[in-house]
Amino acid sequence: MLALSDKGSLTVPKAPTRANVPSLTVAGFLVLALLVVVAAFGSYAWVYARFGLSHDPQDWATFGNYVGGVANPLLAFLTIALLAVTIVLQAKQLGISSRELELSRRELELTRSELKRSAQAQELSEKALKAQAEAAATSAKLATINALLSYYAGEIDRRKGINYPVGDPNHIAQRDALRRHRLLEQRLEYFFVELLGTEDQDEIQDR
Repeated sequence: MLALSDKGSLTVPKAPTRANVPSLTVAGFLVLALLVVVAAFGSYAWVYARFGLSHDPQDWATFGNYVGGVANPLLAFLTIALLAVTIVLQAKQLGISSRELELSRRELELTRSELKRSAQAQELSEKALKAQAEAAATSAKLATINALLSYYAGEIDRRKGINYPVGDPNHIAQRDALRRHRLLEQRLEYFFVELLGTEDQDEIQDR
């Protein structure tokens, strides 16, 4: 039920927690037992207030029997009832604990599943980064080979049709340019075959 606080704001009273319910139940039974004992003694005291205290031991024995006969059955009933309530509360608490354990187990399974998915995502990310690095290295190699091929092709074209004497530095440079150009072409062909794979290499050879 909503109530207004001193500052005019709405407040919701807190319900008793599960930990407080057994304590309240035990306190209620103790108060009830105390009332039973007080009622037994009070009723007998009311009788003595009207007729006075007796000095006969037989009357006091009767008083003891009266108190025992009235209070003992009620106290025994309250004890059994308290035991039954305690068992019920313990059973409920056990059920709540079992549900909490089940929820904890499910949460642990979800956490493990999430960790597994995170590990898989991390592995895929590492593979993607590795593939990107390999692609960048491949592009750099191709760019280098193409640049060298263009350079030596230019050197060959620059000296094309000129017959230099043997031993002349230009003759040596022309021969080296031709040799390196052929080596780069072979390297480019090997690199191309390596990229395509074995099956594509056999297909190229068949052609």
